[in-house]
Amino acid sequence: GLPPLQVTWEVIALDPDGGLNDLHVSVTFNDGVPAVNASVSIPRPQGALTAFTDTEGNAELHGLPAGNPPLEVRASREGNSVVYRTLLEVPLGNAARYTIASLTDIEFLTDRSLGGLLEVQLPGDREGLTVRFNGQSRGETDTLGQLALGDLGAKRGTLRVERNGTPIVGASLLLDDRELGTTDTQGRRTAAVVEQVRLSIALQDTLGVPVADAQVELARRGPDTASEMLGTTDVDGKLVVERELELGEYQLA
Repeated sequence: GLPPLQVTWEVIALDPDGGLNDLHVSVTFNDGVPAVNASVSIPRPQGALTAFTDTEGNAELHGLPAGNPPLEVRASREGNSVVYRTLLEVPLGNAARYTIASLTDIEFLTDRSLGGLLEVQLPGDREGLTVRFNGQSRGETDTLGQLALGDLGAKRGTLRVERNGTPIVGASLLLDDRELGTTDTQGRRTAAVVEQVRLSIALQDTLGVPVADAQVELARRGPDTASEMLGTTDVDGKLVVERELELGEYQLA
């Protein structure tokens, strides 16, 4: 049959101490009647954390030890005592404050457009390849596979490499020594400008408390994208960094 007690628990941040995780426990008997004045405790070396459920069968414990501490619930009804035990999963530090909001201001310090020296890297002959940007021919590559594109007047667009109308597949493209990636089956590769940006990041949890000493990473949106460590928030939960970023969609972690 069912265990005589139904115990649900959740590790959350209940108090704005900016410190450890807390526990909310709800205890009822099988027939749905709240277990009142049941003891809820977690043993610790320095003494157990203990609380008693209220008239609705709810209790809170603050400052949980990380790891897998045991939770013990003791309730009695009509003279009969019931004990419930389980192991908790308590994340390290303040990871349970999973609803951390990041407020990010993005300030563009430059206003550039695409352009520069394009280099087409592929085995064999790199000379005489036609390069198009958004459909318009920009010229042909020299013996090194290079072509000065000049100012393309756009912040993003599609480059296409072809020879006599036939697309060049799998060629590596570099723009001013910056790797753009390889051309697809149509000989195309999208390119976006790199701007100098200032990111002002503020982290706070659901209670509005700044999240200090948090490591902030930046990654492009999409699968298998590498992330870059930006730094660590200060005591006010703030971090300001300047970076050269290719125009696109990014996410903080």
